[in-house]
Amino acid sequence: MKFAIISDDRAKQLRERFIAEFIDKDTENYRKYYNKSTYGGRFLWDSLKNYSAEKHCCKQEQAAEFLERFDRVYFMWDFWREGTVFADEYPNAVIKTSGGELGRLAVSEWNAEIEAEKHDCYIEHPQLPSDIYVFDDSFSWCVIFTHESNDCDSLDDIIRFCIIYN
Repeated sequence: MKFAIISDDRAKQLRERFIAEFIDKDTENYRKYYNKSTYGGRFLWDSLKNYSAEKHCCKQEQAAEFLERFDRVYFMWDFWREGTVFADEYPNAVIKTSGGELGRLAVSEWNAEIEAEKHDCYIEHPQLPSDIYVFDDSFSWCVIFTHESNDCDSLDDIIRFCIIYN
């Protein structure tokens, strides 16, 4: 996937604008997320404004399909993430890339991780953090690939939950 690292100043502006547009900073979840010392499994998407699972939740393939129409998107991840190429090599970065390419990579990596688990293996250092936030300059929508999945008896039936928020 071709990508560009956004300058630190611009990345900070984009991250702050994303939070202002999509995140309810008055929630307990956000306070726990923001305060690194009390991190307790909180993600930015835990504090989405006016979130409704029935309205916004989708499968990863739907999220990737939504992104196909965007030539240029930004993506970022939760600030405390580590253990992936992007999170380790570009901490707290915002990346610019093609929506279609990013969506396909997110689906491909998730599927590869599930396939590895079926054989009692794992992918040691994937490219993408498992929770990524995708948006464009309009800030009128975002797509979130989460690490969450359905409860199922078999890895063959697993579905990754994503969010299309617009």
